[in-house]
Amino acid sequence: MKICYLILTILFSTFGTLEAVTNSSQEEITDYYWREYTGFIPSDAIIAGTDKSGKPIYIGQGFFKNIGLLPATIYKGSKSVSVTAIGKTHTADKNVKVNSRSSIDPNLPLNGSGCICNPS
Repeated sequence: MKICYLILTILFSTFGTLEAVTNSSQEEITDYYWREYTGFIPSDAIIAGTDKSGKPIYIGQGFFKNIGLLPATIYKGSKSVSVTAIGKTHTADKNVKVNSRSSIDPNLPLNGSGCICNPS
């Protein structure tokens, strides 16, 4: 399985907006932000890949009481996110955000299918 450098970069930058990220092909990607997630996938959400059944998954983050802000996977149709931290599974349906983009990059899927990966 290919590891997506861009996805890992986004997962670990959980605060604010990504101003610019450079991938291995040296293309600049800009205008990413965290949008409030209310149980519906917005049209500008970034697809991180697919689950075992081929459905798209999205990059998210959630704020968990007594833990803080953590990266999370958002599944289409799910109203909440779950993460494992400190030896327990935690679920949140409030204070959840989905990573989105405010400008269209023709090299990345726009709420369609596929993975945001560097070509190999």
